[in-house]
Amino acid sequence: MTKFGIYEKYLNELKRDLKVISIVGRHKSGRSYIMNRFFGTRFNVSDTRYTDGIWMSIVEIHDGGKSQLFILLDCEGLFSAQRNI
Repeated sequence: MTKFGIYEKYLNELKRDLKVISIVGRHKSGRSYIMNRFFGTRFNVSDTRYTDGIWMSIVEIHDGGKSQLFILLDCEGLFSAQRNI
C-alpha cells in the first residue's frame, strides 16, 4: 500500500472527485515554475536547486459556484547530471 505522509488521512476520507496532474520534462526546463504559475503552488524554484524525486501538492480551484480538487505531482527532471543511476 502506498503512503502519502500528511495527505494520507485526508485522501482516505475524501468523498469527491479528484483529478491528478503530473509534469515531466528535461532537467532545468521550468516544470516547477509552470505548476506554480498555473495552480498557485509553491514548489521550490531556484537556479541552484532542482526537484529531487516527486513532490506532491493538493489544490482546490474555485470557478464560479463550482470547485475542483487536484493532486499535483512535480517530478524530477530527466537527463540530470546529478543522477547517475
